[in-house]
Amino acid sequence: METKEKRKNFTSESEGGIWFTFSRRNILTLAGWGLFFATIGAYLMQIMGYKGYFYPKVLFEPSPRFSVGEPKSFLENSVTTLKARKIFIVHDGNSFKAISWYASIWGVQ
Repeated sequence: METKEKRKNFTSESEGGIWFTFSRRNILTLAGWGLFFATIGAYLMQIMGYKGYFYPKVLFEPSPRFSVGEPKSFLENSVTTLKARKIFIVHDGNSFKAISWYASIWGVQ
């Protein structure tokens, strides 16, 4: 008779656990907090980027300013192609014009 009364007095909420007891309320609370922290973590990862937040936003490209040579090396009223820089140099009278042949539409180069 005593054992039945002892079992009656102890429920899952009154028994001591290591750090929480396994009841429906505690499991749902733990799941709610886990979902909350997962959402906050995903939001912060979206804002900061996975690794991009820790590295500078620098483009390592060649300088857009470069030397093409002496003006006397270009014939007058002619078009010279520099394939390494993807430009046309037009020498027309006393003027020089540089035209890029890089097409940015759909990534065509």
